Amino acid sequence: MHANNVMDRFVIRTPAATATHEVIQPSSSVPLEYNENTTRCPKRAIENILVTSSSSDSESNESENAANESEIENEEPLKKKKYYQQKFRSNWKESRPWMIENKWGKPFCKVCQKNIIGKIYHIKRHEETKLHNLNIKKAENTPLLEYYCNNEKQQRHDNLVKTAELNLCLFLHEHNLPFLLMDHLPKLIRHICPDSEVAKSLKCSRTKATSLTKYCLAKEQLEIISRKLKQTKFSLILDETTDISTEKSLALVVRFFDEGVVKDRFFGLLKVESCTAEAIFNKILDYLIGLDIPLDNLLGLAADNAAVMMGQLTGVQARFKDRLPNLFVLGCVCHSFHLCSSAAAKKLPRSLEDFVRNIYNYFSNSSQRLSKLKECQTFMSLKPNKLLHPSQTRWLSLQTLQKIDPSDPRHFIKLEDIYFGAKVELLILNGNVEVMELKNFRLRALEFYVELCQQIKKRFNFENPVLQFISNFNPKNAVSGEVYSIVADSMTHFPNLVTDIEKLNSEWRLIASCDELKVKSEKTLEEFWSYVFDLKK
Repeated sequence: MHANNVMDRFVIRTPAATATHEVIQPSSSVPLEYNENTTRCPKRAIENILVTSSSSDSESNESENAANESEIENEEPLKKKKYYQQKFRSNWKESRPWMIENKWGKPFCKVCQKNIIGKIYHIKRHEETKLHNLNIKKAENTPLLEYYCNNEKQQRHDNLVKTAELNLCLFLHEHNLPFLLMDHLPKLIRHICPDSEVAKSLKCSRTKATSLTKYCLAKEQLEIISRKLKQTKFSLILDETTDISTEKSLALVVRFFDEGVVKDRFFGLLKVESCTAEAIFNKILDYLIGLDIPLDNLLGLAADNAAVMMGQLTGVQARFKDRLPNLFVLGCVCHSFHLCSSAAAKKLPRSLEDFVRNIYNYFSNSSQRLSKLKECQTFMSLKPNKLLHPSQTRWLSLQTLQKIDPSDPRHFIKLEDIYFGAKVELLILNGNVEVMELKNFRLRALEFYVELCQQIKKRFNFENPVLQFISNFNPKNAVSGEVYSIVADSMTHFPNLVTDIEKLNSEWRLIASCDELKVKSEKTLEEFWSYVFDLKK
């Protein structure tokens, strides 16, 4: 390829043959002869020309490269352009009071706490950001320090506004109202009280109300309760629940005596990952230790009758009793009565309960049927009562039971003497019920009561010595003088409460001999003993 290029250059540089036939003489010593019979050059001559031409070309290229290198060396190097850095200008602060000069002479945003690097374009771009504008609004609503130091009247006004906002939050808590109401309640108050400066300054929506409750009121209330529980005995009431987000929680309520009144206070809602007895016990124990509440102040424990809570070997109450052997434990009375009534209801015909449920199911899902029912009640001049769902839970009120055998027929009353209420008695007197049907009805009712009493005896321990001891503190029993001393039982059941045996026994005997206390025996348990404590003071 290189030989062809050289040949082309040779052909181009060589002019066409003239009359004199001049030929370029190479530097070689071999002469070239022109042959008139042909236009071709001898082969050897061409090779000599090619070699000579290539060597001359390489020499010329080397000379050119050397010349270029010498020119480059003689040229002066180009100077790098220096970058101009914008300096801070004092006139920028006239239209932008939020900007100051930092110690390096650069712009600094006071509200965002950021250095601004660049020129005026970057400053304007920062000024238009969403975060900067939000911080500007916050800064405008934040009063200066001099505002509080030199304006006592304004401070009193601000305190009144804060008190009003806290009272609104407490109003929601007391009446179990949603925080969404706070988006409208302050506006309503401002509209009702246009001449009130405090009402005009109310600015408390649901977000602020939630924060005040969570980070202010709740923490303060928990600290108050914790301080009282550190100094007094208390009982703990537990209950598990699952909220709408299927998160398992454990609700804690404490009961203690304070200022002459027995108080029940919400103590916490603990998130539990596992519902085992060990996990629940450890969660409660860590919570009490975290609040620095002595475990020895725990006097009683109440919970539902689930095996996790009331298990005799590994339940929560068993684990507490390992730490506190004299702890008084009580299961849920309502749940126990529910089980008793459910077992007794099996003695009644199943068709009765099914009939009641079918009535509710027929009307519950139809607004048209409910409207017709209401129209019928109005036509019959009946009170339009709301149709309630028949629940499995039955709330019962029972009197004190004696130690009897409910299944012993000797204790049964006559079937004719069983009382079912005024309306049933009126229906029986009308004679619209056959004799055999009435007898079967009375027999089933008797079986219901017998089964109910048996279930109550089975599920409630009426021989509990602690309950029998506590009955001595009934006002009538206390002033009667029948119980001569409570020292032995107190030391047996609650040894951690007794500090001076002689003083305790003397005060107990004085109660029976005090005529003023006998007059107060008709009061409730709480009122009576509050009065006793006041006399002691």
